[in-house]
Amino acid sequence: MFILKTVALWTLITGIGGIAGAIETGTSPVNAAVSFLTGCLLTAVCSKLGNW
Repeated sequence: MFILKTVALWTLITGIGGIAGAIETGTSPVNAAVSFLTGCLLTAVCSKLGNW
């Protein structure tokens, strides 16, 4: 569970940072958006598993 929470946190952080970097440099934020959405999904899974 600790590993899943850690992965969820870091995919959110890299997604947010990637989106900000893509806006700043003018590149496509597609990979960063996928990373961010994966982090959101993993966070939702962590919250559901934590309530069991």
